[in-house]
Amino acid sequence: MLAYSSSFGLKSKQNHKMKIAEQTNLSIIKRLLIVTGVIVASFLSAVVLIKIAELLGMNTSEFHGITAKISPLMVTMFTLFALTQFLIVWGVMKFIYKKPLLSLGFKGPILLPILIGTAIGITSSASMYAIYHLLGAEVNLAWSIPDDVPFIKLAGWFLFAMTYMLTINSIIEELVFRAFPLFQFDDLKISRIYIIVFVSILFSAVHFLLEPFNWGAFFSRTITAILFCVAFDHWRSIWLVTGMHNGVNFVGFFLSGNHELGGLMRSTIENGLPDYARLIVKLVISVIIILVFYAVAKWQQKTGKELLGLTCHQQV
Repeated sequence: MLAYSSSFGLKSKQNHKMKIAEQTNLSIIKRLLIVTGVIVASFLSAVVLIKIAELLGMNTSEFHGITAKISPLMVTMFTLFALTQFLIVWGVMKFIYKKPLLSLGFKGPILLPILIGTAIGITSSASMYAIYHLLGAEVNLAWSIPDDVPFIKLAGWFLFAMTYMLTINSIIEELVFRAFPLFQFDDLKISRIYIIVFVSILFSAVHFLLEPFNWGAFFSRTITAILFCVAFDHWRSIWLVTGMHNGVNFVGFFLSGNHELGGLMRSTIENGLPDYARLIVKLVISVIIILVFYAVAKWQQKTGKELLGLTCHQQV
């Protein structure tokens, strides 16, 4: 079983241990209740904002996923939702843990971890389509850009969707479902896998607040969440996992056919694989990436070197 203890940049193991020792002395039950409370508060804030949006005449399908439709009302509600999530976590960190929000993985390098994380996310998602094709599925791609849409308008939609909608959404979810929950248990001798699975299931479940439940989608998101959790637990960089989240979502949005949300192409899969086969493909790819993370972390542990400006103190 692996035990992780990560920090940033030039921080030593000793400094990291001192930081952990200062964490509020709370029992496991209390910490689980705090995490659950934050998740519930996040759910309730989303429900309230959705109800307000409905009263203002907005279709909730325009608020989430590849069917989202960019409008002033949608952007306003999304911004309010983002601010609410930050305020919830900030309040708990300030008044319960007496620590700054920045301690949840915001310190350290930003741009390079985001770029590398995005490349990892895109590679993992794109490789699934390649494997589908190798296993006999017909993956067809077609441009989805209407002829009457000016290039400037299209470029504006694309940049806004990619830099604002996608990135802010990724930061929110990584803060609420990765950084904050994993932070709670740094100073406890408890197997990290239980915490990782717990928060990953919650992450997957929250998506069905806005869409019908589907077992395939539930397990698929849970696998992805576990991958993100392992990355964060190694390097404690919210920017790295935000990049990974962006990369995964980018492929989905880019191939969605929704040109107002960055979907410049539409993908269709004929003679596709059954859901269980797709889940196996995703699981295998995720396990390979996790093993690569493990190898890199082990190399860092032996050499004491940084990677992307991040230091990983993994103990095997």
